[in-house]
Amino acid sequence: MKFDIKKHIYLILLFILSFTVETAQSQEVTNIHIAATDTVPTYTSDSAVINFLKDAGIPITQNSKLKLLKSGRAKFIDLFEEIRHAKHHIHLEYFNFRNDSIANALFDLLGEKVKEGVEVRALFDAFGNCQTTSH
Repeated sequence: MKFDIKKHIYLILLFILSFTVETAQSQEVTNIHIAATDTVPTYTSDSAVINFLKDAGIPITQNSKLKLLKSGRAKFIDLFEEIRHAKHHIHLEYFNFRNDSIANALFDLLGEKVKEGVEVRALFDAFGNCQTTSH
Protein backbone atom coordinates (compact mmCIF):
# COMPACT_ATOMS: atom_id res chain seq x y z
CA MET A 1 0.00 0.00 0.00
CA LYS A 2 1.47 3.34 -1.07
CA PHE A 3 1.70 6.05 1.63
CA ASP A 4 0.22 9.30 0.33
CA ILE A 5 1.51 12.07 2.64
CA LYS A 6 -0.73 14.76 1.13
CA LYS A 7 -3.85 12.68 1.74
CA HIS A 8 -2.82 11.89 5.31
CA ILE A 9 -2.00 15.52 6.10
CA TYR A 10 -5.36 16.62 4.71
CA LEU A 11 -7.22 14.05 6.80
CA ILE A 12 -5.30 15.01 9.92
CA LEU A 13 -6.07 18.69 9.38
CA LEU A 14 -9.75 17.81 9.08
CA PHE A 15 -9.59 16.27 12.55
CA ILE A 16 -7.64 19.16 14.09
CA LEU A 17 -9.28 22.21 12.58
CA SER A 18 -12.84 23.29 12.11
CA PHE A 19 -13.54 24.87 8.76
CA THR A 20 -16.17 26.07 6.38
CA VAL A 21 -16.15 25.34 2.70
CA GLU A 22 -17.39 27.82 0.17
CA THR A 23 -17.47 27.16 -3.53
CA ALA A 24 -16.11 29.87 -5.81
CA GLN A 25 -18.04 31.12 -8.84
CA SER A 26 -15.97 28.97 -11.18
CA GLN A 27 -16.61 25.45 -9.95
CA GLU A 28 -12.88 24.74 -10.30
CA VAL A 29 -11.79 26.56 -7.14
CA THR A 30 -12.81 25.72 -3.60
CA ASN A 31 -11.77 28.02 -0.76
CA ILE A 32 -11.36 26.58 2.67
CA HIS A 33 -11.29 29.13 5.45
CA ILE A 34 -9.98 27.64 8.63
CA ALA A 35 -11.92 29.05 11.55
CA ALA A 36 -10.07 31.51 13.78
CA THR A 37 -9.98 30.96 17.51
CA ASP A 38 -9.37 33.43 20.33
CA THR A 39 -6.73 31.25 21.93
CA VAL A 40 -4.26 28.76 20.60
CA PRO A 41 -5.27 25.30 21.81
CA THR A 42 -2.92 23.40 24.08
CA TYR A 43 -1.94 19.98 22.79
CA THR A 44 -0.47 17.27 24.96
CA SER A 45 2.71 15.49 23.97
CA ASP A 46 0.86 12.16 23.88
CA SER A 47 -1.40 13.28 21.04
CA ALA A 48 -0.77 10.92 18.12
CA VAL A 49 -1.83 13.55 15.60
CA ILE A 50 0.40 16.26 17.06
CA ASN A 51 3.34 13.87 17.24
CA PHE A 52 2.78 12.86 13.62
CA LEU A 53 2.75 16.50 12.51
CA LYS A 54 5.87 17.29 14.56
CA ASP A 55 7.72 14.26 13.19
CA ALA A 56 6.77 15.28 9.65
CA GLY A 57 8.03 18.83 10.29
CA ILE A 58 4.59 20.31 9.70
CA PRO A 59 3.95 23.42 11.82
CA ILE A 60 0.55 23.84 13.41
CA THR A 61 -0.79 27.31 12.72
CA GLN A 62 -3.97 29.26 13.37
CA ASN A 63 -5.97 31.63 11.17
CA SER A 64 -4.68 30.07 7.96
CA LYS A 65 -6.31 30.14 4.54
CA LEU A 66 -5.81 27.69 1.73
CA LYS A 67 -7.32 27.07 -1.69
CA LEU A 68 -7.91 23.69 -3.25
CA LEU A 69 -7.42 24.10 -6.97
CA LYS A 70 -8.95 21.18 -8.80
CA SER A 71 -7.15 21.51 -12.14
CA GLY A 72 -4.00 22.90 -13.67
CA ARG A 73 -6.10 25.51 -15.44
CA ALA A 74 -7.60 26.69 -12.15
CA LYS A 75 -4.14 26.77 -10.58
CA PHE A 76 -2.67 29.03 -13.24
CA ILE A 77 -5.72 31.32 -13.35
CA ASP A 78 -5.40 31.75 -9.58
CA LEU A 79 -1.60 32.15 -9.72
CA PHE A 80 -1.79 34.91 -12.34
CA GLU A 81 -4.55 36.70 -10.41
CA GLU A 82 -2.56 36.59 -7.17
CA ILE A 83 0.55 37.89 -8.96
CA ARG A 84 -1.45 40.77 -10.48
CA HIS A 85 -2.53 41.81 -6.96
CA ALA A 86 0.95 41.58 -5.40
CA LYS A 87 2.17 44.90 -4.00
CA HIS A 88 5.34 44.05 -2.04
CA HIS A 89 6.82 40.69 -3.02
CA ILE A 90 6.29 37.49 -5.00
CA HIS A 91 8.08 34.28 -4.02
CA LEU A 92 7.78 31.22 -6.29
CA GLU A 93 9.17 27.72 -5.85
CA TYR A 94 8.87 25.07 -8.55
CA PHE A 95 10.20 21.56 -8.97
CA ASN A 96 9.49 21.53 -12.68
CA PHE A 97 8.72 24.34 -15.07
CA ARG A 98 8.22 23.98 -18.82
CA ASN A 99 9.40 26.35 -21.50
CA ASP A 100 5.96 27.02 -23.00
CA SER A 101 3.34 29.73 -23.48
CA ILE A 102 2.31 29.61 -19.81
CA ALA A 103 5.90 30.14 -18.67
CA ASN A 104 6.35 32.98 -21.17
CA ALA A 105 3.16 34.70 -19.94
CA LEU A 106 4.22 34.16 -16.32
CA PHE A 107 7.67 35.67 -16.84
CA ASP A 108 6.18 38.60 -18.77
CA LEU A 109 3.83 39.27 -15.84
CA LEU A 110 6.66 38.91 -13.31
CA GLY A 111 8.70 41.39 -15.36
CA GLU A 112 5.82 43.89 -15.18
CA LYS A 113 5.64 43.46 -11.40
CA VAL A 114 9.41 44.08 -11.09
CA LYS A 115 8.93 47.34 -13.04
CA GLU A 116 6.22 48.26 -10.49
CA GLY A 117 8.79 47.82 -7.70
CA VAL A 118 7.58 44.43 -6.47
CA GLU A 119 10.36 42.12 -5.25
CA VAL A 120 10.27 38.87 -7.26
CA ARG A 121 12.14 35.73 -6.21
CA ALA A 122 11.92 32.36 -7.94
CA LEU A 123 13.51 29.04 -7.02
CA PHE A 124 13.60 26.28 -9.63
CA ASP A 125 14.84 22.82 -8.75
CA ALA A 126 17.83 21.88 -10.93
CA PHE A 127 16.91 18.18 -11.06
CA GLY A 128 13.25 18.79 -11.90
CA ASN A 129 14.24 21.13 -14.70
CA CYS A 130 17.30 19.30 -16.03
CA GLN A 131 15.49 18.18 -19.19
CA THR A 132 13.68 21.45 -19.87
CA THR A 133 14.64 22.57 -23.36
CA SER A 134 14.08 25.80 -25.22
CA HIS A 135 11.70 25.85 -28.18
